[in-house]
Amino acid sequence: MRIVVIGYGTAGMTAASYAKLVNRRAEVVAFEKRSYAVYHPCSIPDVLAGTIDSWDKLRESAVKMPGLTVYTGTEVYDIDHNNRIVYARRVKDGSELKIEYDKLILATGSKPRLPRGIPGLDLEGVFTIKTVEDGEKLDKWVKSSNRVVVVGGGAIGVEVASALAKRGLNVTLVEMTKYIAGRILDSDMSLKITKMLRERGIRVVTEDTIAEIKGKDSVEKVVTGKGEVYDADAVVFTIGMVADTTLAKRIGVEITERGLVRVNDRMETSVKDVYAAGDIVEVKDLITGKPTVLQLASVAFREGRVAGINAAGGNAVFPGAIKNIIVHTPWFYFGGVGLTSDEASAAGFNVISTTVSTWVKPEFYRDSTRITVKLIVDADSSRVLGVQVIGEYGVEKELNMASTIIKNRMGVSDILDIDIAYTPKVSDVYDPLHVAAEAILRKLKRYR
Repeated sequence: MRIVVIGYGTAGMTAASYAKLVNRRAEVVAFEKRSYAVYHPCSIPDVLAGTIDSWDKLRESAVKMPGLTVYTGTEVYDIDHNNRIVYARRVKDGSELKIEYDKLILATGSKPRLPRGIPGLDLEGVFTIKTVEDGEKLDKWVKSSNRVVVVGGGAIGVEVASALAKRGLNVTLVEMTKYIAGRILDSDMSLKITKMLRERGIRVVTEDTIAEIKGKDSVEKVVTGKGEVYDADAVVFTIGMVADTTLAKRIGVEITERGLVRVNDRMETSVKDVYAAGDIVEVKDLITGKPTVLQLASVAFREGRVAGINAAGGNAVFPGAIKNIIVHTPWFYFGGVGLTSDEASAAGFNVISTTVSTWVKPEFYRDSTRITVKLIVDADSSRVLGVQVIGEYGVEKELNMASTIIKNRMGVSDILDIDIAYTPKVSDVYDPLHVAAEAILRKLKRYR
């Protein structure tokens, strides 16, 4: 059996590895357009900020496994599924490859979204962020720059803006909606983040867009939709990703209304013996039961695992996922898991919430710090629907504990029964999530 994997990001790499682990007799061939096999896109802001001292540290070679071949610098440009053949071309010299397959896994990922119709997009100094090369180009450019406008206030936008501010640049962060990180946080938590970013010198502009980029040969100014003008040497667009479904459409797999590949819980597409995983697929939200888009590495890993196992003859199921996002800046972390209050209300839940601020560990430790936790609950069933956290450390622990609570449809009182590891050097016996649970239980008593 030969399994061909197209794309070697998180989903593709995981699918290829698990296919070999499940079926050692299978031959697995993977194709990746990049000149290197593996990279760490979520660490790009850390190199920009100077936390990591080399771009080369973000690149890795493919894992070595008998029967696994990874063609880097090679782009698949066509698929003949009737005859089970993929056609690829080496980027460097244009030489052709033709590989037959028995099973096919599509993990073609996504590309940065760019706005349409904005004058000045072709000027020097306009960037997107996705690959190591994108980061290197921006890094080189801003070494001789002073003013940068980052467009898009989601996770990537906040991280890039914070990294550039950390290295001393004057940064303006422009977000078209009313709140920064609105897909992750409720408005009150978003306003806390906005205040914290402004305190670090970042100009945060909300409810506005970029209408024009001005300059002779390179960026000099940006004009917003409201007519504001900001001096700038560079503009970085971080307004989301677009799934690369070109090859999927070419072989006739079913595409959803959102433009993503439809898969079942085995990661099978509508075309026999073709699987898909990663940024190109639509998944089921385990809270609402409805299709959603979760272009996250943690989700792609799980999808790739299931696709690889099943393509190799195994039996695995991907039941769905929930949103669990953490954002890092040089000064603090924040994130959200599950639904925001608005999302929960739109899904038909009777939402009640509470926000608490407490110590991560006993305050007599010199490095102790406060952490803010918001707990979102269905008032009718006491079911936990979402958790949001802001802090200098310990954020991922609360989010991951909340993820388990939410996915298992647990109630607020169940939080108090969780056995946690405790030693005062790293934690308090009264976990921040416990504090939030007690607070919302008091609210629920009044509500009822």
